[in-house]
Amino acid sequence: MQDVKWPLKLLMLLAGFYVNLDTHPIREEEGDKQRIIQYQSEVCIEWIDAIISNGFQEPFDISSINEE
Repeated sequence: MQDVKWPLKLLMLLAGFYVNLDTHPIREEEGDKQRIIQYQSEVCIEWIDAIISNGFQEPFDISSINEE
């Protein structure tokens, strides 16, 4: 991402996303792995689509885990 000049703020948000997924309480629940993989996949796709459509403007804070 740095090679293609993604803004540092977006890189930090993405890093925070994975840190928050790794430390989220859902990891302690039954069936957590599948839910985390599905959530990660869907949110990353939405986030990258939003970035592309907004010309690398910050679309939303991906590092905040949506509890719903």
